[in-house]
Amino acid sequence: MNVSPPAGPGPCNDPFSEAQLKTLKYAPAFPANFGSLADARAFCETFFSYYKREHRHSGIALHTPASVHFGTAGQVRQQRQATLYAAYNAHPERFRHRRPEPPKLPAAAWIQPAQQGGPHPEQLDADCLKPLDTFRHAEHHVHHPVTPGSGRGVQEATAETTER
Repeated sequence: MNVSPPAGPGPCNDPFSEAQLKTLKYAPAFPANFGSLADARAFCETFFSYYKREHRHSGIALHTPASVHFGTAGQVRQQRQATLYAAYNAHPERFRHRRPEPPKLPAAAWIQPAQQGGPHPEQLDADCLKPLDTFRHAEHHVHHPVTPGSGRGVQEATAETTER
């Protein structure tokens, strides 16, 4: 099964979505095609689990998102610092001019930062969620094909589907 973007007026121009898709597509294990939707979902489940729990992100001082989220990043940094100090003490000639330090965690890290002057995601009102809810509602309306000889017309099948 070849997964392609939906037909529309043009390509997605959201740089954050494009970056996330690029991260996924450039993963070494990303296949050229998936055999089925179930295969694609299984791959994504495994990939995102790895990406959150094992992959070290440069934007959060080479920690995993799980480590930062669960508060263990400080302990991990202390262990890294002890390892770097031991390496420096054993072979200071391998380091230029000073003792190495592990990178510090930033005060805040964002996947998609709030826009200047725009509402913070936690301050959004219900009206902005209406388009999303409308989209989700439309997804749940599945039109069942009418099979020949079923005795049902297209209008009857459509009416039954929209009543659900």
